Amino acid sequence: MAHYRVFVTVRHSYYLKQTDTTEEKTMPMKFDEILKQRDKYHADNMETMSINDYRAFLETGALIEKDQHGFVRCALSGEMLAVNPEQIDALIEFLKGIRD
Repeated sequence: MAHYRVFVTVRHSYYLKQTDTTEEKTMPMKFDEILKQRDKYHADNMETMSINDYRAFLETGALIEKDQHGFVRCALSGEMLAVNPEQIDALIEFLKGIRD
């Protein structure tokens, strides 16, 4: 039987993660692991990052990644953001909307 647990991400938003009763499947990154990843990719301050550095940071997959199933995920939490081309298009439209 599956259980649902709520975890707090770095940005203090919530998401549900399904686990089975015997072991945790994919755990979100711990805060110290996130800091290590930021140091590894020199992404400690995105406010002062140049656009070229930001693009290079995105290319590393340290923020958003595409998994082996073609799902777009948050690299830090593992949370799925889009699972098919239509959802990817909707995500892009949403991001364009909040940009304006």
